[in-house]
Amino acid sequence: MDRETKKSVLQIVAFGIILYCAILHLNVVWGVLRNIVSLFLPFILGGCIAFVLNVPMTAISHRLDRLFAVKKKRPSREAVNALSLLLTILALILVLVLLATTAVPGLVQSV
Repeated sequence: MDRETKKSVLQIVAFGIILYCAILHLNVVWGVLRNIVSLFLPFILGGCIAFVLNVPMTAISHRLDRLFAVKKKRPSREAVNALSLLLTILALILVLVLLATTAVPGLVQSV
């Protein structure tokens, strides 16, 4: 056997041993995975919220840029971003309120 083959066989055997030990102590593995997920959950949720808010915020920002370009009076980029973020959050709240007022009563009535 050459050196690379020995290394591959050793890696497969080591993986098998680790997998066997993990299966024997599955409750410990689940506990560690649960702790890791709970540690990274705020970052994952923040990324999801940023991903969802980015699309309408970009569209609103471009429209505000065009609106201010027509008036020949341009505010700073930070002001446009802040205004587009505020409008995006207000639109999101409006959508949630509309869903709550239309879907929830229908759902309650169905149940």
